[in-house]
Amino acid sequence: MRIGTWNLAGRWSPDHERLMTGQECDLWLLTEVSDRVELPGMRRHMGRELMAARRHWAAIVSHHRFEPLDDPHPASASVRVGASTFVSTVLPWRSCRDRHPWIGTRHEEKTRAAVGSVIESLQGPVVWGGDWNHALHGPEYAGSRAGRAHLEEAIDRLDLQVPTEFLPHRINGLLSIDHIALPIGAVVGSAERIAAAFEGKRLSDHDAYVVTVQGVPIYDKVLRQVMGLEKSHWAPLNTALRADEQALHHRLLALRDEAGVQETVSPLRVLDVIARRDGKNLDYCSSPRSTRR
Repeated sequence: MRIGTWNLAGRWSPDHERLMTGQECDLWLLTEVSDRVELPGMRRHMGRELMAARRHWAAIVSHHRFEPLDDPHPASASVRVGASTFVSTVLPWRSCRDRHPWIGTRHEEKTRAAVGSVIESLQGPVVWGGDWNHALHGPEYAGSRAGRAHLEEAIDRLDLQVPTEFLPHRINGLLSIDHIALPIGAVVGSAERIAAAFEGKRLSDHDAYVVTVQGVPIYDKVLRQVMGLEKSHWAPLNTALRADEQALHHRLLALRDEAGVQETVSPLRVLDVIARRDGKNLDYCSSPRSTRR
C-alpha cells in the first residue's frame, strides 16, 4: 500500500493532479485542500471546517472504499478503511493566532489541545499524518520543542512509527514537518520526499511525502509486551523480518503452510496470532498494563 501526504496550500491545477497520480498512491492524507480537488478513480472525504474560502483544513482521498468518520478535531478529517482508521491533520504552527480552531494562548497549549482531541477519538489500528508543523528531530522551525514533546507522547501512546521522521524539508538543513505515522508492526518498504514542482514550477510551499507499507497490522499493548518492543518508530520488527535473508518471514510462511492456512493470510497476521496466543498464555491479556490508555 502506498500512502501519501501533501499540504496543497489551497491550490489545485492539472499539474497538481499529474504529480499526485504519478505517485500511484492508494490513499492520500491531504491538508489545506481546495474544494476543487478530484483524482480519477478515487473517492474523496473532506473535513467539515474551512480554514479559508473554498479551502478545507484536511481531506482524505482513496482508491479504497471507506466509511467517513466524524472529524476528531476541526483541522482534521478521518475515515475507516476496513478495521483501520486514517486521519489527516493540521497541527498549530508557531505564529498561528489565538482563535478557532486552536485552544490556548501559547503554542505548546494549542498543540497539546489539538493532539489530545485527535488521539482521544481514535480506535483500532491507526494511520495518522498530515501537516504536523513539527520536525521530530533537529532544529524546530515551524513549531516548538514543547509541542514536539506532546507529539512524541501521542506517537508512543498510539504505538506508532513515523517513517517520515528523518526525511528532509524543502529548506536545506531542516527535517520534514509533514508526516505519516503507521502502526509499529507495519513493515515499511520505503519513505520518500516528492518535490512539489512540475516542469520547474512550484505547486506548493510544502513537498509531498510517500510511504510504501506492506499492510497495516493490528498492534496493541499485548503484542508490544510479548515482543518486548520499547520504541514507537522504526520498529525492530521491520528489521527482524528483513534480517538473515528474511529468515523470520520464511519461517512464518512455513508455519502458515503447516497449519493449513490459506495463502491469502499474510506473515504478519501469522505472527499476530502466535504472539496473541503467547500473550494469553502469559496472562498479558488480563494485565492492566495491556489496556490502551
